[in-house]
Amino acid sequence: MRLAVGFALGLLAFLLVPSAPALVRQSWLLRGVITGGITTLTTPWDLLPAAADAMSVIAALTGEMILTWSGQPFEPGPAIGALALAGGISAGIGILRRRSGPDVAASTMLAIVLLAFLWIAGVLPGPYRRSTGRLFAQLVAEPRRGHYDFDGDIYLRTYFEMKHGGAFYPSFATACVQDSRGLGAPRSTLNYREPLLFDVWRSLPGRNGIDLRGWFLAFVIIVVIGGYHIARAFVGPGPALLAPLALTGYFATAIWSEWFLFPELWGGGLAVLAMLAVLRGRWWAGALLIALAVAVRELMVFLVPAYLLGRILCTNPRHRMAHVIAGAVLPLVPLVIQVVAAPSARGPSAWSLAPWLHGGPATLVDCLRFSSNFVPMGAWLLPWVPLVSLLGAIAIRPRWRASVLLTSIGLALLGLFTFSAGPYGLYWGAILQPLALAAFPIAAHALEPRA
Repeated sequence: MRLAVGFALGLLAFLLVPSAPALVRQSWLLRGVITGGITTLTTPWDLLPAAADAMSVIAALTGEMILTWSGQPFEPGPAIGALALAGGISAGIGILRRRSGPDVAASTMLAIVLLAFLWIAGVLPGPYRRSTGRLFAQLVAEPRRGHYDFDGDIYLRTYFEMKHGGAFYPSFATACVQDSRGLGAPRSTLNYREPLLFDVWRSLPGRNGIDLRGWFLAFVIIVVIGGYHIARAFVGPGPALLAPLALTGYFATAIWSEWFLFPELWGGGLAVLAMLAVLRGRWWAGALLIALAVAVRELMVFLVPAYLLGRILCTNPRHRMAHVIAGAVLPLVPLVIQVVAAPSARGPSAWSLAPWLHGGPATLVDCLRFSSNFVPMGAWLLPWVPLVSLLGAIAIRPRWRASVLLTSIGLALLGLFTFSAGPYGLYWGAILQPLALAAFPIAAHALEPRA
């Protein structure tokens, strides 16, 4: 049983390693490296190192068979190399674990995951860097009037307008009017995005979308590290490494398109950082981060009840009432500012939810499958992640921590089931999945062998 857990988590790691659909074969060696490290960190101390090595190789071999069966390219050379690396890295991480401790070994593996993400992003030399030309050509130039029909171009056009000195609301309205779909100026408050994220973009060094993509990469790295520490608070370093691995795969799709400009992805990243602060009992920081997430996208209000319930149930009485007030009031500030400042129709119609009341099971699944392109089996794996996160959260202690995760993930699932931005609103899933991906390794707590 104890070896079986290491095998299962190693196999899951092999399947989660991100890669472009056309470059899956380029990732086989990387899969071997990560599988070997995670399998060894999950194997109990009292078992022979040879057992961890064997489980690493078997997990990698099984992963190769699954990906080949699912139609992915197979080449004997990279496949054999991946098996050799799985065993070699397993032995190396095992030695590092014994000499320096599991957390040092896990930090080494986390650094490998982050370097792999930069490689996939085209920052490091390799096939991805050679493929950046087309995307960079889209990002370097300001979208021209009547020559774009995608919300990402609206956001990019708004960014350029603001870099030229424009204020947010006029810039956003101009970008909408000049979209070739004939959208016209936003008709209600909810049709405007909130200004904070765009104001931050304007203040960052850089002149075009390529520079902005670089800032998004830096933000994602912070979120990925935060996701690791959420999982690490409840499970050992081996299972916890699945969180940053899954998060890099999730954000990989965004960085290879204009999806990274969507506020939902930035808000979802802030949700990870906010929940990390809350789960660690950093209530002031948690309240502020939740307010920032809401200021990026109104949809992030589902974090507020989770914060309040967690703080009420937490037995530490110090500043409890002040924390509750801050958690309830701070997220309201950006909403009030939006109602007052957005130059759209006033009255109930400005905040009417009726146009978005068309969710359902199919819509929910589509939202959970969003951004799964860079995970070879992501369309099948990702919709299960929130459920696994909920099941894992049920068993964690203390109970106030469980309430934070259960409430935040549960409310987000309910919201995505109930509301939708229409047939193309699958990107709303980004408000939930980063947090769910950070939390899903918690489910390994009941299975994880004790050292």
